[in-house]
Formats: sequence, C-alpha cells, structure tokens
Amino acid sequence: MKRIGKITERSLYPSLKTVFNRFGAQAVQEIYFGTQPDLIVSWLGERWLISVKIGDPTTPRLLRTAFTQYIAHMLDSGIKYGMIIFFPESIRKTPPKEEALLKSIETQDAYFLVMNPQLELRCTLAEALEKIKDTLSKKIQTSFSLKTVLRLLREHIEELMANIAVSQSEITKIIVDPELFFGISYSHETHENVFKFLATYIFLSQVLFLRLYSVEHPGILKDVNLKNLDRKKVKNCLIEF
Repeated sequence: MKRIGKITERSLYPSLKTVFNRFGAQAVQEIYFGTQPDLIVSWLGERWLISVKIGDPTTPRLLRTAFTQYIAHMLDSGIKYGMIIFFPESIRKTPPKEEALLKSIETQDAYFLVMNPQLELRCTLAEALEKIKDTLSKKIQTSFSLKTVLRLLREHIEELMANIAVSQSEITKIIVDPELFFGISYSHETHENVFKFLATYIFLSQVLFLRLYSVEHPGILKDVNLKNLDRKKVKNCLIEF
C-alpha cells in the first residue's frame, strides 16, 4: 500500500481520477499553469478544467483567490467546462495512504463551484457528478446564487480598498459632497484615490450586472471577449440593453 506523505491538493488527484473514471471520463491528465497544477478531464464529450482546494470557501479571500486563479486558467486553456472543488480541512487528517484517501473522497462532502453549467453544490464527488450530468442532459437552466456573486464582488472591492490610503470618513465626505455631482475636479491625491475607487466600483457593478443578465440572455455578450473587457465594451452592451 503506497504512502502519500503530507496531504495536499495534489495528494487527492489519484483518487479524483478514480472517481471520474467511474463516471465515464475517457482521459485524465495533470496540466500546469505556471506553478499551479490542475486536472483536465475528458467527460461528456467536453474537456473539463478541475481545480482542487482544501479549506473552507467562506474563509476570507479563499473563494476569491480560487475563483480568480480558475478564470485565469480557463482563459489560458480555452476550456469552457469545469469546476472548483473545495474539500474540508479535515481531509488533511486522512492517513497518507491511497485507499484511505479514496474513501475520504468518496464519503466526505465537498463544496463545488461548477462553472458550466453554473451550479453550487455541497455533497460528495459522486453526487456532484450525477447532478452535473443530469443538469446537462436535461438542459436545465442554472446560475450561481446572487449571494455568492455579491460575495465575490465584495471581496474584490475590499481588496481594492485595502490599497487605497483613504479613511472611511474621507470617502464619506467626498461621496456626500454636492459639488461631486457638478463635475468639480479635485486635485488632492486623496480625492483622486476616492474617484479611482468609485470608478472601479461602478465598472465592476456594471460587469456584474451583465454577467447575471447574460445567464438568461446570452446574446447580450455574443460579440464580447470577456478576456479583453473594457469600459467602452461594457457601455455598448448596456446601451443595447
């Protein structure tokens, strides 16, 4: 019986491959993006990008970091289907043996953020794969919960705010200043930082709206390359809407 050593995300790959193979995956391989490995699974006639994390997705920044990394890998690979799997920290306590790890993968609930179709699941891997297969075969329309999308947006905004050296009172003072709405330009650095923050927030809010709206109305983004999205393209989409 082979020993694995310290349990990391990569320690789970052999067991993940075993379960995927049971569900008809034709080929499974490991691929590197920089220093970060992910799995590529050929399943249901498509290639799937599988990103694996250990930890609670509600932990500050973990979900955002994993999501950002996944999107970068998706754009690099051109793979449209895939998921991020978050296994609980308790899986690190599994004995470092292949049989024990496979049993943990088979029995422990994980959190799945499936990108296409858009699903959020908290269940075992086998249950998740059954749900995904059923959703695709029946062409069920799905989308992420608004709570999850807003949480991701909030974490991005909080990261941006952390890099702006302006106090909450200064931000409030600028926002409620009537002159702000009359095109008065401020030259002070703090004011410029506040404007940059507000501009970024407005832009991200527009992108969020388009992303949510496009779930039911995909035509709105038919000519838009999400990798090269800018303010002009977002504005044109909103004008059409």
